Amino acid sequence: MLTLVGIVIVVIGFVLRINPLLVVTIAGLATGIAGGLSPLAVVAAFGKAFITSRYVAIVWLVLPVIGLLEHAGLKERARAVVAGLRAATTSRVLLVYFTIRQITAALGLTSLGGHAQMVRPLIAPQLAIWAIPTAICAFVIHCTRLLLLDRSLRAELSRKTDAA
Repeated sequence: MLTLVGIVIVVIGFVLRINPLLVVTIAGLATGIAGGLSPLAVVAAFGKAFITSRYVAIVWLVLPVIGLLEHAGLKERARAVVAGLRAATTSRVLLVYFTIRQITAALGLTSLGGHAQMVRPLIAPQLAIWAIPTAICAFVIHCTRLLLLDRSLRAELSRKTDAA
């Protein structure tokens, strides 16, 4: 039961709103020591988990880059670029994103896809032959809805400018 001390530390740390990374690290150390590991073995286990987990390493590599870009005015520059694109409406941006998702799903790159690209082919592969017509229908329907949204937003903007 003593090895469950880490759970208590996590709960108390989150209730007190202490830095989550610090809370989880202390909870891991306490659990390892309570489990009979030496402090050096616990730190070695953390290091091994850090090295074997690529996602953690990627975060630590990308985080400073994001910080530097933010410091250099990334948000302001992005806002200026988007403001300069007069043709970029809500529906057009969503259309481009949806098109990219459909193309990558058709090529088998399902990490950008959703339920239709991931779950259905695994559950019932004989239905995969219907995936392309379904994707085409979804694309046409979604494009139509986005174009109608764009039209209604334009009309609403026109009404507001006429009223002013």
